[in-house]
Amino acid sequence: MLISHAHLDHYGLVDQVSPRVPVYAGRDAAAVVEAASFFNASGPVLAPAGYWEHLSPTRLGPFTITPHLVDHSAYDSYSLVIDGGGRRLMYTGDLRGHGRKSSLFDAMVTRPPSDVDVLLMEGTHVPDPAASAVDPTPAQRSSASETDLEATPPTWPGSPPRTRRPRRPRWGTRRQA
Repeated sequence: MLISHAHLDHYGLVDQVSPRVPVYAGRDAAAVVEAASFFNASGPVLAPAGYWEHLSPTRLGPFTITPHLVDHSAYDSYSLVIDGGGRRLMYTGDLRGHGRKSSLFDAMVTRPPSDVDVLLMEGTHVPDPAASAVDPTPAQRSSASETDLEATPPTWPGSPPRTRRPRRPRWGTRRQA
């Protein structure tokens, strides 16, 4: 089982897989999952047979997996290039180009893995081009201004950038984050 990063939608069902199936993940990603288990004792646990290291190939039977560290909100996230049977697949995993490690995205775009036969792209957050997060409707502005609720930035234990750098409120209100 190849884990690209420590978000539940990528490792959450690992406990449903036979323990005989080897698990591979980033060393720090596995540490994040282990630390997060304090908050959910019944949650899945990773027991990696091996760890990803940026651009360090791992041989698994007839396959060679080369992890590429990527910019993502989950620490220690990887895209994976899988070679086998004379073919090459690239799985992007979740990635972005605007975070603290955006240079990794830039490097991937300017010097992508060569001779990729199949590109498997993650697409769980594809914004609606017609929707605008910058220009809220008058109703949204009014609703945001009239609430007494405290504005709290979204956080997740595996997402240090969101914890260290709260976002400024998006809408023209008097509320403070």
